[in-house]
Amino acid sequence: MNRHHFTTPFSPQSMPAWRCPHCQDGTLTSIEESLTLSPTAATQELTEQIDCWLPEFEISRFFMKMKCVKCKDPVLCIGITKAVEEHDDEYGWVFSDALVPTYFEPYVPVIRIPSGCPESVSAEVLKASSLIWCSPSSSGNKIRVAVERLMDAQGVPNARDLHVRIKNFSTTHQDVVDKLLAIKCIGNIGSHSDNLELVDVLDAFELLEYCLDELYEGRSARLKALAASINTHKGPPPK
Repeated sequence: MNRHHFTTPFSPQSMPAWRCPHCQDGTLTSIEESLTLSPTAATQELTEQIDCWLPEFEISRFFMKMKCVKCKDPVLCIGITKAVEEHDDEYGWVFSDALVPTYFEPYVPVIRIPSGCPESVSAEVLKASSLIWCSPSSSGNKIRVAVERLMDAQGVPNARDLHVRIKNFSTTHQDVVDKLLAIKCIGNIGSHSDNLELVDVLDAFELLEYCLDELYEGRSARLKALAASINTHKGPPPK
């Protein structure tokens, strides 16, 4: 997961490499001519009331079409603009409109989900992805639900709460338990308050990605075996 893709405003000419929701292999590119900006009512009223232009107070809502560079599937994005100062070779420092997304249709996956991950888990991860910008706390709640479904899929018996189930999971998967407990803590806050921020939910996503990779792709075990083989053969292992 590249956190920068989800925390930095963008422009149609400089987009994060978001993965295609449809094929998961290609990345999204903007259809620049589709970008539509509409100043908010508050911005229009402020413009009428003051004599000077203050770009930091100007907010517009935007709509833009995107498509996958590989499968060409369309994606719609809506959000708000944010005035940012950047350097122009001809005019020096100037203000421009940066785009801050609030919703995608279909939603952009935040993390790569291993092919062996059960549908019950991946469905909740994708729901969390759809909410990450518009409601971080709701997204955090869905990630917590994903951990619940993960315990179901791993055959961990029901208990009085998720904390106990995760602790019971430590008998066979100690390497991921501390990460799952951290995700649960973030999810609890999202379930009972509106205090989570985008960066908090990205922490949970990053931890969850590690856990899913370990459980369904065995990355650490695979790399450990590879390193042992290379060391044994004093070079690349036999092909």
